[in-house]
Amino acid sequence: MKNALFFISPVLETTESPIDTQLLNEARDLYEEGKYLEALHRFIDHLNPAFRQKYEVEPGVHFAIPHNTMVVNIKVRDEHLHVWVDYMRVPAEGRVAVLRQLAMLASNKFILARVLLDEEDCVRIEYDCPMDTTHPEKLLSLLGNICQVGEQFQATFAHDFDAQPIVEPQIRPYPEELVQRIYRDFQRTGRKAIEDTEQSLKDGNTAEADMQASMGFSQLLYFANPKGYLYAECWRCLRALDEEIPVRERVQRGVKDLQRMLDMPVEEFAKSLYYSETLLSDNNVPTLRQFGEVYEDKVDRAQKFGMDKKDWPFAVTLLTWMFYQTYSLNDMPRFIDAFIRRALEEASGLPVKEAAEILFRAARQVQKGKIEDAPAGGAGRADSAEDEEDAEDDEFLLDLDFSDELTRQVVNARLDELLENLEQGTQLQDAEGLDEILAFISFVRKTRSSLDEYLEQEDYESANRTHTFLMRSITNFIDTKLDDLIEEMEDDQGDED
Repeated sequence: MKNALFFISPVLETTESPIDTQLLNEARDLYEEGKYLEALHRFIDHLNPAFRQKYEVEPGVHFAIPHNTMVVNIKVRDEHLHVWVDYMRVPAEGRVAVLRQLAMLASNKFILARVLLDEEDCVRIEYDCPMDTTHPEKLLSLLGNICQVGEQFQATFAHDFDAQPIVEPQIRPYPEELVQRIYRDFQRTGRKAIEDTEQSLKDGNTAEADMQASMGFSQLLYFANPKGYLYAECWRCLRALDEEIPVRERVQRGVKDLQRMLDMPVEEFAKSLYYSETLLSDNNVPTLRQFGEVYEDKVDRAQKFGMDKKDWPFAVTLLTWMFYQTYSLNDMPRFIDAFIRRALEEASGLPVKEAAEILFRAARQVQKGKIEDAPAGGAGRADSAEDEEDAEDDEFLLDLDFSDELTRQVVNARLDELLENLEQGTQLQDAEGLDEILAFISFVRKTRSSLDEYLEQEDYESANRTHTFLMRSITNFIDTKLDDLIEEMEDDQGDED
């Protein structure tokens, strides 16, 4: 591994949870006071304050709230709470296999809910109980179980057996241009994950290979936010990579799973890419303190076995894996998300030494709960005025019109000049510095080739994003190298004095 992973901007601006724990506490209090309907209302409000108004069917007593492709009905009738999902129609082909899996769901997966099949082969998931047994914690467990298990297996039934939903899903597919961009980005990140994993296996670094294979899936979850089958498959593969079998065996299986996903036609891939409402996420909602507790061991390992030993590939792999695992498991508070995203952006595609320094600084600050002190990049990047300048620079780059011939000529001339300057810099580097700058030049050339391919295809939007990413990477590399050179010059001057 010579360079850090490429950073791909996520589809969603934020995954911050709308859950309000104060409202959940109020729901508990109302339940204890015997105000069961008010407690139910407050419980729904704690999930999302807009749900009752948006999805009310009967005033105050019936709400039909979407959860991705499902619709969860919550209704109060005759002093009882009724919860149900009209799940799917059992297909004629493969009917016996589907019924067996439904029986398994009913007996092993759903905690309280029942699975019912009517005479028209329509499946319903349902639960009912007296209102005086609707404690908010019980409802949280009930709905979480229905949403998590129901969504996972509905996607599998649809993919494997072409099972059709009973209720039209309330989803909005991604625009075609966005689907194509995500598909291309996944081809790029997935191939790099496989390349890094196979190289680590050859080198005998099975721990690194394990994390690199995992990132092939967790990075897709991060930037594409897939639903349905892709989401279920990513998590199936991630769980398989945690199985208690020899590491090399499970990693090789993970590579095959990732390659199979890369070979998926874009039309099939697109079926899992859509915007939707989520009733109850199965992710955690952590505090900064909890992040610090989770990160402590991993950051210490990164320092002991990576930074202190100058094993930059290990440090970059561990820290990047840790960050993407964080996104996979948590609905990220906006301020923590912004900080980690900045670190991943700055480290994107850089040679592993520079990337390790950026990622380690960021991880240590999160671990210590001091992310408000400075952005991840450290020296020269903390001043808010400079941050604004960076944002303005990115905005300027993104406004470039690559369909214009003159723009393309200017961009190519500028890239030629930057490459020439970088190559001249190799004449001034020591052996260690030379390896770093040569690796970065190789990265620039590869990324420029991608830019040229987009231009040949007249995909000007992707060309623009690639150019912006490349210019940011070059700027970050020059900044970090200049800092190192200045520090070395100051040390040399001090020795002379």
